Amino acid sequence: MHPIIDEKTLSVHVGNDVLQPGKDYTYSPSTNRIRILNPQALRSTESIQIMYDTGSLGHTH
Repeated sequence: MHPIIDEKTLSVHVGNDVLQPGKDYTYSPSTNRIRILNPQALRSTESIQIMYDTGSLGHTH
């Protein structure tokens, strides 16, 4: 079972760029999935980093 993401702590980065929720990506709590919408981010050779807190014991992933 995957941890439930605390949406308030969710941040998505491509290289040094911070993606904007609703514009560059979406998060669906019902499926616990992040979908990257930004075509430049998808074509980038930079790594996509997803950071969040699960809300349990303050663990950040």
